[in-house]
Amino acid sequence: MYCFNCGEKIPSESKFCRYCGVSVGHTAHHDDKISENTEDINRREYSLGNNQVIPIWQFLLLNLITFGLYQVYWGWKYWEIIKRVKNTSLSSGWRGFFIVFTSFSLFPQVLQLAKSSGYKGNFSAGLLATIFLIVNFINNGLSRAENLDWASLLVLTAIMIGIASLVAMPVINAMNYYLTHNNEGQNTFDIKPNFLLIAVMLVVAGFYILSGFYSETNTSY
Repeated sequence: MYCFNCGEKIPSESKFCRYCGVSVGHTAHHDDKISENTEDINRREYSLGNNQVIPIWQFLLLNLITFGLYQVYWGWKYWEIIKRVKNTSLSSGWRGFFIVFTSFSLFPQVLQLAKSSGYKGNFSAGLLATIFLIVNFINNGLSRAENLDWASLLVLTAIMIGIASLVAMPVINAMNYYLTHNNEGQNTFDIKPNFLLIAVMLVVAGFYILSGFYSETNTSY
């Protein structure tokens, strides 16, 4: 080891530095601080990627609570990661908004990123995107069904959202693997919420709720 006071190399069993006389305990403490600082830096580097990890249960819960609108935000977030990692100028906001269509491009790119980091899992991106599209179309059609009461509509909607979330699960697992096994720098994974996109989602949700209430009121008359 080296003396932190004079920088000279001293035997590891020494209690004092033979050159400047300082206690080795101070040197050991200094070495410990260096080790702690290095570990802290490494934790900070990888925490940026970890902060973007979306647990499966969180995706399912938020998707159910928002009646499927959360997947728009999820799509934007994943497209934003793709955009930053590949350094492209694609529009992540619009691609996220039309995630049911852009999933055909997003899913294989997520798998490609994960594979480049040693991911051993695999899935058919095209098949998952097709099922994802069909399930969302069915879910959208349920809201226009005239022979369904509110209870049946909520149950069927929850089932469709659950299926869509399960379809997205392999993609989420692949992206989570990539995020936790890479350090692309602070600016890559430090993604803040897109409040404009969230506001648009709330407006759309409010529109559907009000239109459904209005339709039910007119029917009752």
